Amino acid sequence: MRFAILNNVPPGFCRKMHLLAPGGRLGDLAELTRDDLPKAGLSPTLMEAIEGLGEWRRRGISPTLGLVMWFLESEQLDSGGFLRTEEATTPSVGVAIRYLQIAGQNGITRDECESVDRAAGWLERQIDDDGLIRIPITGVVDHGTLARSIRSLRLVDPSSSENPVLTRGCSALADANIGPGQWPTYPGGRPSTGATSLALAAIADCPEHFEITPDARWLLECRNSDGGWAEYPGSPSRADNTFWAGRACTLAGQEVADLGAVVPSKPVGSYDVAMAQRLRVLAGGQGDEQAAEAAIRSLNDDADRYAETVLLGLAVSEAEQVADAGLVAQQALPIRTPDFLRREPPLYDQLADISGRRRWLGLVERAAGLRVAESSIGWLAGLSAAIAMIGEELVNGLAALSIVPLVVMLVVESMLVAGWLAARQSRHRRFNGVPHFALAVVLAVLLVLLIKAPPEVEISFLPTVILTILLSLIIEVISVATDKADLLNRLGDD
Repeated sequence: MRFAILNNVPPGFCRKMHLLAPGGRLGDLAELTRDDLPKAGLSPTLMEAIEGLGEWRRRGISPTLGLVMWFLESEQLDSGGFLRTEEATTPSVGVAIRYLQIAGQNGITRDECESVDRAAGWLERQIDDDGLIRIPITGVVDHGTLARSIRSLRLVDPSSSENPVLTRGCSALADANIGPGQWPTYPGGRPSTGATSLALAAIADCPEHFEITPDARWLLECRNSDGGWAEYPGSPSRADNTFWAGRACTLAGQEVADLGAVVPSKPVGSYDVAMAQRLRVLAGGQGDEQAAEAAIRSLNDDADRYAETVLLGLAVSEAEQVADAGLVAQQALPIRTPDFLRREPPLYDQLADISGRRRWLGLVERAAGLRVAESSIGWLAGLSAAIAMIGEELVNGLAALSIVPLVVMLVVESMLVAGWLAARQSRHRRFNGVPHFALAVVLAVLLVLLIKAPPEVEISFLPTVILTILLSLIIEVISVATDKADLLNRLGDD
């Protein structure tokens, strides 16, 4: 099974799905057949995508979560790891951990999913011979990250008791214990609630690898008067530390009340939104799925995939674990493809979002297929440049030339046109570019006719032909260059 039903999301995929199945519900999409796909301009070979959507439905995975995981898997490196950002040069341990957590929460193991197996294999390779994980670049040992890695690997490995890497990591984590239920973030440091909470959660979830039992008494002693936890006793409470400590106490068999009182009323930023959502669910609520989903929709392809995309996905996944599976399965794909998955100008999705009616979606789809917006910008740019080139000096200069230089100019222009059209040919389309150039000629002829409309403008046939070809080339080249520059996508990313 794969979340990433295709390596890359086809342009306008969500819009196309709504065109094929009004409402875009997973249940309706699962009924589509291979013959339905060409109706939305999709190749029948993309039936794998429809089957993948059906798998989401069977597992109770919402479209929001499915799309997040699709994005992550499509960005997975050959090594199995994930980059934290587009500019990062080193894979992120945190992204791999949270990706495996989401998979494990939804019952997807490394035995049945290649992407999960690759991610788990990459994470195992980050645990050294001493059973420790070191932060890249600095090389500092991080016990909290080790505990998180152990727990996520256990979630996706049904045979974890026979995994020597887990055994080695668990032994190192147990050795890092510096007091009853106390762990430091780094060797030699004082105990922190973050590292301790993560270690206790790993011990509770991997009892076969530990000879000690989770003891949450120290954590409970560190609880602030407002009901929350800080990284170190005495500091103000934080939503993330409260979530980790509350979860660890629960897993250790200690019931913790009033966790919901610490949930920020107005979290700022994607990280805080995600942690507030997770804390609400832990406190026994349903969470604020709309806030998390709205934050996901606001992400673009430059998002920090650790603190934003994958963490928000994890928050949605945890909320779905306590939600009605039947309701989750009936959720619908958004009409507008999320920005972090978008592969075409946002204009078409924005137009499609106006109405879900099939006729309107079909009209938008035809406009997208013809690249109407991109072509219009190109033609306008070409026309503007051609008009700017026209001047009294140019027209009078051409009219005053003798036959010889005019013929030379005509020959040169003809060679340029032939070379341009030849360069635009493709193996499968021998006359590629000819219709486009013909339209440029039509526009150029209209411009020349406007120039010659005043009675005081006199220009003979040959200069008229030369001027028409010159303007045609200007319009054609600039319109094509503007289109190829992907201007609308670039504007949409700013």
